[in-house]
Formats: sequence, structure tokens, C-alpha cells
Amino acid sequence: MAENSITVDHLTKIFHLFDKPTDRLKEALLPFGKAYHRDFYALNDVSFEIKKGETVGIIGKNGAGKSTLLKVLTGVLTSSSGQYFVDGKVASLLELGTGFNPEMTGIENIYLFGSLIGYTHQQMKAKIESIIEFAEIGDFIRQPVKTYSSGMYVRLAFSVTINVEPDVLIIDEALSVGDIRFQLKCYRNLKEIQARGTTILLVTHDTGAVLSYCSSAIWLENGKVKATGSPKNICKRYLSFMTYGVTTNDEENNSVCKERSADDGLSAITAIPFETVDHCNSFGDGGAKITGVAVCCAKTRSSLHTIDTISPVSLFIEFEVYQDIYQPIAGFFFSDVKGNAIFGSNNIYRGIPFPPFRAQINKKEIIEFKFTFPRIRNGDYVLTVAIAEGSLDNHIQHHWVHDAFVLKVHIPTVEHQVGNQIILEEIDIRCPTYDQKYCE
Repeated sequence: MAENSITVDHLTKIFHLFDKPTDRLKEALLPFGKAYHRDFYALNDVSFEIKKGETVGIIGKNGAGKSTLLKVLTGVLTSSSGQYFVDGKVASLLELGTGFNPEMTGIENIYLFGSLIGYTHQQMKAKIESIIEFAEIGDFIRQPVKTYSSGMYVRLAFSVTINVEPDVLIIDEALSVGDIRFQLKCYRNLKEIQARGTTILLVTHDTGAVLSYCSSAIWLENGKVKATGSPKNICKRYLSFMTYGVTTNDEENNSVCKERSADDGLSAITAIPFETVDHCNSFGDGGAKITGVAVCCAKTRSSLHTIDTISPVSLFIEFEVYQDIYQPIAGFFFSDVKGNAIFGSNNIYRGIPFPPFRAQINKKEIIEFKFTFPRIRNGDYVLTVAIAEGSLDNHIQHHWVHDAFVLKVHIPTVEHQVGNQIILEEIDIRCPTYDQKYCE
């Protein structure tokens, strides 16, 4: 247990829900009589461990139990059963209003907050200037906090929380209230806090923050732990679930997909070096299935796993169709290793409608995206591909494949390293449904 900052063991929190106010009174007056309430499990047998120095993100839809969990861990609520252990000095930034007295000034609340976690008046006095400087709320620091806007409140609360140098820092969505400049300032400061070895528990709907700052992630669903693991895997599964009601494959697979080993008899496309996506995480409605991808030199069709120059590239998507798809959408995007989408496109966005894809047993189709590779920073990039139906605003996802291909960008010339300005200079999209180039 000494290695863990936080240990949660079969934690359960039950709320009693009453249909009418009088039902609460009846049950209070007749404690051994009929029960008038329904049990609501905000937390249901939750268990996990967080090691010292880890930064863990907790994600889940509204009502999943995230805030309840943090309130139990910080002592705001008591659990119904189970137990938990938090090692060290804890500072928390929960919803607006927690820990501050609205009638007291900002300065008075700074001292109040410090006393709640064990600091003396003199110790907080030594920190007061750095707290006020970070908060950037000016003369309002001497006004009652009930006069603060939500953004001003978060500025003060975050500034106090980080300056008391806790062993465990717990943050519940509060940073989403502040303006973008202050949010960025706070996230930069999180890096410094991590470097000090502070354990951080971050509840957020921003999966980008989880990918960028967390070493692991926990997904809560209906009061239970649905999954734990790396931020990359958990965020993929969560986004798939929230968007389409399904999750990707449970097991994360970081390996590059293996090459096709058997001749499939389709002589018209044997020149394209497809790689299978069978081992990649995927989800979809099932009207079509992506079977292979290839990233090639546009001129020679030789396979590319490293881009060392700004040159034309052909991306091929091979797929099978199991039902008629009347308004096809085919697309792709490349992401960096943190999961941030860098660039991509699809045929509808480019104004190139495809004719319907017709279901044909044992028949493979191909789509080609041909473009000049954009000027992006050197590093590893992963490819996501998808086949859908409908419009950009309203569509059915037939097959979405994560991490279908890994591509390394290594461009030695300095002039190509121009930051994150992404320009697809020209893109050509072809489909054999109406283009016979693959049968030549």
C-alpha cells in the first residue's frame, strides 16, 4: 500500500431517491416501516490503485459517478460501503463553491483554504504573493468571492490549490470554466507539478487533455469501472462508445499490421502492397469491412513506411461491401502519437460523390487518395481509415479502423519543419466503382 497514493477497494455510494417530499418525511417518522425510497448506485463496487507520482484521467459521460468518486476521496461525501486510502496531503479543485466561504474576501479564503489542509497562518503568508500573482484577478482579491465571476473563482481556486504543494492533487472539470489563456497557463503548470512527483487525479470530458497529460486512464460508466488502461486505448474506446454506442476491441494492439501473406486471386490489384488490418482496433455497423491499407509512392506504388521528402503519396483503402451503400463516404486521417488528429480528408469534404457501392460476395473494392504529403514535424504518425454512409452531419459508420498503418516522417531539411501548418496542396480521389484504372 505504501507504493500507492490512492487505493480504492470495492467503494459503493448509494443515494436514496424519493418520488415526493412527503415520502421522505414518512420514512423518517416510521424508520422501521415501509421504505418509500429507491436506491441509486452512484458508485457500485469501484476498485483501483494509483501509484505515487502518476497522473490518472477519469472519463465518462455525465452521471457516470466521476464527481461522486472525487467527493468521497476528498471527504465531502461518505461512502455507503467499501474503503479507500489516500496517502499524503490532498488539495482538490472540485465544482465552484467547494472550500470557499462566499462572504469572505479572496485573501481571507486563501488563509481559510490553507488552514483546512494543515498550514499555519505564517506558512500561508509566505505563499500569498505567488498565489495572487498567478490568479491575476487584480483588486478583486480584496472583495467577497460571492462577487466573482466563475472564471475569477477558478483562477483563485487553482492558484491556491497548486501553491500549497499537495502530495495528491484532485481536479474535477473546473479548468473548463476559465478563459483559454488561463486554461493553457494551468495545463503548463501541471507539467511542473508532475515533475515534482505529485499524484494527480484529473476528471475531464476533454480526451485531448487525458492523452496529453495522463499516464493512465479510468473509464466510469453507470457507477462502475468499465475499463482501465493506457490513455490512448481508453480514449479510443470511450469515443467510439459515445459516438456510435459500441466500443473498439478490448485489447490494445500497438504492433504494425502484418503484411498479406496469401495470394487472394485478385490479379488486378496485386501491384498494390496492401497490409491487413485484422489485428487493429475497429468498430462499425458492418455494412462494409476494410480489409487492407497501403501507403505508397504515387509513381512507383512501392510501399512507404518512412517519408523522407515532400512527395506525392497514394493511400489505398481495400474493402468489401456486404449491403448496398447509397451515399458512400470514405475517409482517413493521420494522428500523432498523442492521438491528436493532424490532417485528413474524405470524398464528401472534397466534393467528390461516389455512386452507390453494391453488395458483392468475395469482391474487393479499392479507393485511392492521392496527394502531396503535407509539411509536418518529424515523428511517428498513425493512420485511421473509415467507410461510412450518409452526410457529414448525419451518417452511419460501417467500419472505422484505428491505427491501420504507422508512418515515420523524417525530413532532414530545415525548411520543411514549419510547425503545424497543414496544407494538402491537391488531392485526387478515385474509386473503381466508376474508374477502371485498376483493371488495366
